[in-house]
Amino acid sequence: MIKTMTTVAVALMTTVVALPALADAERPQVCLVMKSLSNEFFKDMSVGAEEYAAKRADFDLKMVGMQSETDFDAQVNAMDTCIVEQKDIIVLAPADSRAMVGPAKRAVDAGITVVNFDVPLDEEAKAQAGLKLAFVGPDNAAGAKMAGDKLAEVLGKGAKVVIIEGNPGADNAKQRKVGFDAAIAEHGLELLDRAPRIGKPKRPIPFSPPCSPPIPMFRA
Repeated sequence: MIKTMTTVAVALMTTVVALPALADAERPQVCLVMKSLSNEFFKDMSVGAEEYAAKRADFDLKMVGMQSETDFDAQVNAMDTCIVEQKDIIVLAPADSRAMVGPAKRAVDAGITVVNFDVPLDEEAKAQAGLKLAFVGPDNAAGAKMAGDKLAEVLGKGAKVVIIEGNPGADNAKQRKVGFDAAIAEHGLELLDRAPRIGKPKRPIPFSPPCSPPIPMFRA
């Protein structure tokens, strides 16, 4: 949770740290647009953002999120609402790296400062839209590659592994897949199977993952 709170605090600081103290009527209006609030990561994020806003006490924070990870229309609508409300700053964790370029461009064109965090907006789509934004967040592919490198160091070449993925449609899940696949190829690990797991499991993940057909013994 501490890491999550730190990430969102940095994203907020990127936009508000240099602002002068203002009267209440002139306080910067900040809109934090997140993904699914059913996700523990974003629940923690909302707590961290609220605590940071209370600590600074020099800007007003509105937080919005979606009901599910795939409710892209709800996030587009949230962005458009922040634009109509003439917020000064929008801090965006895009649910879809391409679909959210348009709303981000509309916000910038309306004179709103937009900071992209958590997952970077698609570079090609940004270039086509003529959009330039700051990004605050991790390199998911590089992080997954580091995890795969360490796994290979511990297990050795030829070790049998499986991947239990997150939401297969999520951009950060796709980036992590790329990074871990690179580590598998580089270190000669044997990938037996991969399977998506969406949402928080109701019970511990069994030793044999939800792959079909059943797979032989694996190390990780």
